[in-house]
Amino acid sequence: MKRMMPKHRTLALAAALAATTIAMPAAAQEPAGTWAGMIEPVPGTRLPLVVRLKRDDAGALGGTMDSPQQGVTGLALAEVKAQDGRLSFTVPSIGGRYEGQWDGEGKTWKGQWSQMGQSWPLSFAAPVPRPPLQ
Repeated sequence: MKRMMPKHRTLALAAALAATTIAMPAAAQEPAGTWAGMIEPVPGTRLPLVVRLKRDDAGALGGTMDSPQQGVTGLALAEVKAQDGRLSFTVPSIGGRYEGQWDGEGKTWKGQWSQMGQSWPLSFAAPVPRPPLQ
């Protein structure tokens, strides 16, 4: 015979689970995927950047960065870390570093790009899909 929980215990358990869910901060976006951003290294000069993050079989993050305007693709990322809504990585071949935090409202990684002793604001968002060819 199946044992049933008393109704008040079931309601109390449901209320506790709901309260826990509400009290928890919004989960950060899974960083794996393609992210696009733009820096302005010199006033008036905007430089698009694309980061492709993926997880390996063990779950570790890795990836590459492209600078389409400069014709640069596949720069290897290193030290890729994503934890508690924070994302960071380095691009050793160009001495670059990104550190950002997930903004759930804007659905972006907001942070700073640092390179050669300078730093610029850089936010990464999912790229807007291209319209289908007609």
